[in-house]
Amino acid sequence: MWLLSLLLLAVSLAAPLDRVEVVVEDELVMTSDLHLDVLLQELDTPSGPYWARTPADPMQRLADAALIRHIASDLAIYQPHADDVQARLDQLVVEHFATRGAWDAFLESKSLTDADVRLMLRRRMVVERYLSRNLHTSPAETDAWWAACDALIERERTRARIRVVPAREHL
Repeated sequence: MWLLSLLLLAVSLAAPLDRVEVVVEDELVMTSDLHLDVLLQELDTPSGPYWARTPADPMQRLADAALIRHIASDLAIYQPHADDVQARLDQLVVEHFATRGAWDAFLESKSLTDADVRLMLRRRMVVERYLSRNLHTSPAETDAWWAACDALIERERTRARIRVVPAREHL
């Protein structure tokens, strides 16, 4: 009986490794996605303005990005080729790390892998490609571009199933 009590205590004290924050249609937006997005804000050079703006709510930006990927679906036109994703990762590494070993050490310190970063870069590229093709405003016209982007997202939010997962209270 004391073993069961000890096990229950250990489970109740254990911190979650990751957590679902938002569900957009069938895509989960996790706490780990937010942490990786914050890292990429400093390292990645986006091809459009969507990732360049510092949002008031970074989780909302990730939820909106998931919504855009849902709209883009799996249409080939929006899917970057694996070589393009790898090239973007290689550019990131070359620009910010002296050696591949420094990059590997950075990943290890953040409990990440190349595959984690590649997946997030791929997701970012889908969003960039979708917005580039569907917003009929030049990114150089910043205010007009953001107005069009915000209008598209607001319109699509009304059509999608989006659920913010409330934080669980400790028992």
